[in-house]
Amino acid sequence: MQATKRNGVLIVASAALVMILSGGCFAGLLDSLGDKIPSVGNFMQEKPAISTSLKNAVTEVPFLDDFNPTVFAPMTRLPRGPNNGFVIERPGLFEFNAQSYCLHAGTYGPTKGDGYLYAPLAGPRADVIRRIAQQSVVHPEIEQNDIQTLIWAILARTKISEMSPKIQTTAAQLLSEKDVLSLEGGALGVVSDAVMEKVMDKMSDAMRPVFEAESRLRSMLTTTNSSFEELEHVAVLVGDPKPGEGSRDVPGGRWSYHPDGYFVRYDSSGYSETLIQMYVPEAFKVERDSKNRISAISDALGNRIETEYDDQIEPVAVSGDSGARAYAFRSIRFVNVRYIGPDFTQTKESKWENAGWTFVGIPSGKGKVQSPPERFAGMADRYSGAKALSSQVGDLLKNVGKLRGTKGEKASGPANDDLVDLGHYAAALKCALAGSLEGKDPWVAEQSFMAQKAWQSRLCDLAGGSMTTAQIGTRVASTGLMGIMVYGADDGPCDNPPPKPENPKEFDPSGSAAMPGNTGKQRLLPSGAPADPNQPNPDCKPMSNRMNELQKIYDAFKNNQPNQGEDGDQYYTRIKHVLGYDESKGGVSPMGTDPNSCTIIPNESLYANEPAISRASDCAHEKSHQARCRWARDNATGGYPSWMMDANNYRKDEMAAYQAGMDALKDWQAQNGCQ
Repeated sequence: MQATKRNGVLIVASAALVMILSGGCFAGLLDSLGDKIPSVGNFMQEKPAISTSLKNAVTEVPFLDDFNPTVFAPMTRLPRGPNNGFVIERPGLFEFNAQSYCLHAGTYGPTKGDGYLYAPLAGPRADVIRRIAQQSVVHPEIEQNDIQTLIWAILARTKISEMSPKIQTTAAQLLSEKDVLSLEGGALGVVSDAVMEKVMDKMSDAMRPVFEAESRLRSMLTTTNSSFEELEHVAVLVGDPKPGEGSRDVPGGRWSYHPDGYFVRYDSSGYSETLIQMYVPEAFKVERDSKNRISAISDALGNRIETEYDDQIEPVAVSGDSGARAYAFRSIRFVNVRYIGPDFTQTKESKWENAGWTFVGIPSGKGKVQSPPERFAGMADRYSGAKALSSQVGDLLKNVGKLRGTKGEKASGPANDDLVDLGHYAAALKCALAGSLEGKDPWVAEQSFMAQKAWQSRLCDLAGGSMTTAQIGTRVASTGLMGIMVYGADDGPCDNPPPKPENPKEFDPSGSAAMPGNTGKQRLLPSGAPADPNQPNPDCKPMSNRMNELQKIYDAFKNNQPNQGEDGDQYYTRIKHVLGYDESKGGVSPMGTDPNSCTIIPNESLYANEPAISRASDCAHEKSHQARCRWARDNATGGYPSWMMDANNYRKDEMAAYQAGMDALKDWQAQNGCQ
């Protein structure tokens, strides 16, 4: 342990707690309880320290089983909250490889491919165990094994005062005196063989190994000098057991809806490390044609999925159900916009002809598909899937309401119409594009998830979405310019960034348990502490890629002199062609400087899911332009616009700006230990 003042105080606190627990009035209390606790009746009536079970995992979303995007931002881009979790101040896909803990001694550890579901952490000791995980984030000097040992001790109702000084110190570092005293008051001594035998006779087959493991742990932690490996051997069984009582089929990678308005999933092949992935839906615009069919889905970045319908093919109705009709696609078109630095956009597209079809409308579920035309292959399965999805959504909204302590409302209104048709549309894309994504650029596969993302956004609206989603949706709609915010000449955005959302939610990983579908396996407690505290900043690699792109643009200006008679605009167009950037299909620059007012204008939505240094680097770039603009306004005829019409001036100005942006990025890389 490091000899810091903070740790010194904690050691003193630990010593004080040991004195409190081993003597004085508290010792008398323990003596008075000693004969009463280890009885058969008490054991049978006592609630487990953590009561969360698979029955509490009620917000799974099977519809998203094939929602498997690959591009996630590190969750560490989000600021830490008061519980040492992550403040959700922006939308996006995030992931975090967390230290996690076994919460069910005497059961089997995770194996690859296990599915886990979100469930709120509950039980008499839930708050204390949650605080241990929360405080572990700010105590990286404490070994994970010592924290796990303390958690096992609490699960087994072990007397802290009878444990080793090292674990007592761990408890003092992570918990208050009140917490430690409360644990001591509810603890048990070593249970006699006679009591053990009587209790186990009255227990179910599922509970016996848990009770036996906790009793053995209690004995090992207080009467022997057992190693962590010996404790682990008792607490974590090895193997792949048959499904226990109450199990249900949960495939690996299944998403759950979090009552705070986002989606989470867990992946673990060992109890001590869990990958957490989270999706906070952004705002999407859903466009419909004159027949109320989805014609386009777009996000604030300018990415789109566009559909044309083949009205030469008659729509097909489901017999006995007038609520839904099937329409054939004529074409599906993906439009992808990529932003390179503050100035350049690159737009790509991919298109499919005469493939696929979709349902439109809310099916009653009472119809029957009868021999549809070949163009509408798979219609019976898709109709069954639509009925199942309707049931899933209804159950989910009801269960989310229960978790919040409110009545789950039935889905209705425009948001529900979008939810239903987006569900149809997502299923249609999956079938229409099946087998055609292989060999395509990676962005195509990633964009194929846009319909499911829009579905999740609408589900959040119905279930009570997060403030982040609602605020961003309002901001984009009110500007009409994909998040471009207008600033005055004297209150530039680089010195006054946009305000953060009010009262944003905090995702605290330790506020929930990851529940396996197999009840014979261990529930896990994720924490907000990284599995590898020494891992380099995860933004180092993407920022290295960004640096390479900025350098490429700088070199293009440096290595290409203006041609004779070429003006600034013509020179800039030629540089774009040299770089291979095609902006003809649309796109908005992430940040720019108004040549007349010299005001920096950012498209803030483009930075929502980027590390802060991306925006800071672009600000350094635009401040270079701004300084030249202000100089030219006072010293050049016609101001900055006329000065930039000289191709040599244009080249000089851009090289200086790109150098400023790269310098800011280099400083960040040095400060964050990036190679």
